[in-house]
Amino acid sequence: MRPSLARRLFRNSVLNALRFFCALLVALGTSAVLARALGPALTGRYTLALWWATMLVAICHLGIPDALLRYLAELQGAAAFAEAAALHQRLLRVQLLAVAAVVSLAALTMWWMDIGSADFRWAFLLFIFTTGLMQSLSASLNGLQRYGWLLFAVAISGAVQLPSVLLAARFRPTPGGMLLALSVGTGVAALLCLVALRSTLPSAGATVDMSTTLLRVRGYSAAMWYIMLLDLVVWNRSEVVFLQLRSTSEQIAFYGLAFAFASRLDDLVSPVAGVLIPIFAEEHGRSGRDTVAKLYSAGLRLMPIFIVPLCVYLFVAADRVVLLLYGRGFAPVAPALRVLLAGVAVMSVSAAGHAAMAALEQQGFSARWGTAIAILNLALAFLLVPRLGAVGAAISNSVAQVSAVVVTLIFLHRMLKIGFPWSQVCSVWLAAIFSAIPLWTAIYFDWRWQFCALSATFGILLYWSALSMVGAMRELNLLVAAMIRREPIRTEITEDGAEC
Repeated sequence: MRPSLARRLFRNSVLNALRFFCALLVALGTSAVLARALGPALTGRYTLALWWATMLVAICHLGIPDALLRYLAELQGAAAFAEAAALHQRLLRVQLLAVAAVVSLAALTMWWMDIGSADFRWAFLLFIFTTGLMQSLSASLNGLQRYGWLLFAVAISGAVQLPSVLLAARFRPTPGGMLLALSVGTGVAALLCLVALRSTLPSAGATVDMSTTLLRVRGYSAAMWYIMLLDLVVWNRSEVVFLQLRSTSEQIAFYGLAFAFASRLDDLVSPVAGVLIPIFAEEHGRSGRDTVAKLYSAGLRLMPIFIVPLCVYLFVAADRVVLLLYGRGFAPVAPALRVLLAGVAVMSVSAAGHAAMAALEQQGFSARWGTAIAILNLALAFLLVPRLGAVGAAISNSVAQVSAVVVTLIFLHRMLKIGFPWSQVCSVWLAAIFSAIPLWTAIYFDWRWQFCALSATFGILLYWSALSMVGAMRELNLLVAAMIRREPIRTEITEDGAEC
């Protein structure tokens, strides 16, 4: 791996990590205020409204954010900046038209069927509009690898969103008031991203020929849109529908909070996984499949190091975390959260898989197998939700997601001709479980929070020490050295038969 590539990967990962950490803090603060202000029943209604809004945002997605991320990175790697600007301008116009059309149809439907109050309708529609635009604007900055701007936008929007949520909890504690508060934060982020893009991209030239690129973009966008719609079933709490039909609003709230918490933890791998998509695409256009295989192999080893111990620790302390954030009325969130955390920990091994699939343009495979996984998810939810409620929804979601991960891993490892690093991944799991014993002991004997925090800190030291002893930290150290001392990352064959 070239020194410049290693430095860019590390720098972008650090900036993206800070961005997701800010988003995580804002999300946890928002969910805590929301749950305490609304209570289980109204939180369930809010979760249902948020799910429907997410569905409508998905309809106006059209695969455009994925295409912007993928092809802006490729055009930037080829130094085709004028074509990148023209492509961004055209796709953003299409996205704006799609969002406007969906918002208009939703407005007509809501007023025709008299759904909710007037305040709720306006908040619901504003949330769709701001979120629909934000998905393409953030994807453009991601493709151009402007992670400093993304961090700035998230930090400022979070500083606006949290006070807005507190004001809504104080003066309008309703699902509509909370949606309006979220829309304000998302709108601020969208405006900042738009300013960043105007200062980053040159003016689109009138004579730029994009016929070849647009042909690829159309096919790629259509496939990614279909995959994204399937992902809504597998990755975006489709179980809420079954909870709505065959359970209670309280169970919707319990599952919605557990899912939101677990999905934010899953986002913690995105600081590296997210930056890999544009880098994979750029390197695939420059060097071919071999570099993608090396990057994917490194990502496969590095992702579990961070996410697995966090999932194990939260699995042990789920009851206390839920009590701290949401209060005693939301105690049933903990069992569902544990199930989802187990799934997130397993899925960490393939965080780089999505980037590799996007760079290699293997969306056809994802579409075919995604259909089967979505059917599996719906079938499990149909069987388990009536009997187990929120826990049944969590089981169906985790089983479907882990199944998708296994299928993707098998496909990529056969295509790239690399082995799976069993020894390194198992070392991470064993070290994480062993290091969680002090925290489990403190919780089992019902020690105070201060002692639990000390036990967790001691466990973290044990974890890193154990990884160092078995040599699992070597690749991470090499990546840091490549950035700090500007040295290239060495490539060699491991005992598992994979390059690193």
